[in-house]
Order: sequence, then structure tokens, then C-alpha cells
Amino acid sequence: AAPPPLPASGAHREYRCPGEGAFGDGTDSCPPPSRDTDAAEALRRAIPLGSNLPDQLRKWTKPDRDTLRRGVAQVAVSARHTALLSLVQEESTSLADKRAAQAEVRALPEDAAELSDEALSSLLDTTPPLDWAELTRVYLPHRSPAECEARWSQVDDPRVRPYSSRALEREKISKVPFTEAEHLALSRLVEARGCHAWDEV
Repeated sequence: AAPPPLPASGAHREYRCPGEGAFGDGTDSCPPPSRDTDAAEALRRAIPLGSNLPDQLRKWTKPDRDTLRRGVAQVAVSARHTALLSLVQEESTSLADKRAAQAEVRALPEDAAELSDEALSSLLDTTPPLDWAELTRVYLPHRSPAECEARWSQVDDPRVRPYSSRALEREKISKVPFTEAEHLALSRLVEARGCHAWDEV
């Protein structure tokens, strides 16, 4: 028997034989619920999708990313300011170091949002680790501290951002195909270290 002709473009395709039901029983009824369908329905009711999405499912919007950057910059400036003031107040600090610290305090911007990527990177290099719980509480209360730290450290931090000029200088990524010598060297390294040790290779 010849196969049925294909339906016109955009029309619904029928993949079952004429007269055969959706489940092969001659009717178009659904099968009765089972334990699995009952459990799936209970789970769907318990965890409704919508505005209450878990943190890891919510997309980061541009305003969220801007607020995160502003918060990180402000916390870093505040931490540096505090460290410099404590250096100035220490009796053991030399006069030259105190003057240098005072000059650096005066040079810190009042609005941390003005910091360039390079200035923020060097500032973050000199400050202690950020208090993500406090930063999240003040700047992004609808996000979790772990979510903000992950977003910053993996995506938005200019020190790790793959398209930042600093990262590009560090990486010097070449898009030229491997030469035969490079291919041979890479093959030897993979043989020696294994195919899962790409950081070492």
C-alpha cells in the first residue's frame, strides 16, 4: 500500500492510521491516571512555576547586573577606605606611608559606579573577600548571596570576563589552526597527562 500523501505546508500531520485512537484503542480518550501522574500533579501544585522561580532559574536582567556591579564597587571602595584609615591611625605606620594612604583615600571616588573596569579590578585585588550576605541584603534583596557571588565570580567580574581587555591580554587567544608541531606536542601532552587534565595541558 502506498503511504498517505503529506499534508499541505502548515497543516497538522497525522501519524496514526485512520480510525485508530491516540492510544491504539479506537478512542481518543486518555488513559486513567497512575501513581506517576498523581505524583507529577502533586509536585506541579507544590512548586508552581511563575514569579516564584528558584534563584537559579531567574534570568539576570541588565538592571540586576548593573546593581550587582555598583554594589560590588561600593563595598570594595568602603573596604579599601576602612583599611587605609586604620593604616593611618596605627602608630607604627611611617609618616610617608600615612601620607600615601591619605592621598589614596582622597583619590577614592565618592560614587563607586564611576570606576572603570581596570580601576575596579585593581581595587578588588587589594581588598579582602566581599561579604556577599551584606551586599545582597543591601543591593539585591531578591537574590541569594550564593547566586550573586556565582554571577560575579563567573561572569561579571572584569578580572575573569573573557572579553575584557585584561583577560584577552592574559590569554592571547589565537584562532589560527594548529601547526603539525603544535598538534604533535598537544597529542603528547594528552597522552602523558590524560584527556581530562586540560588545565595542565
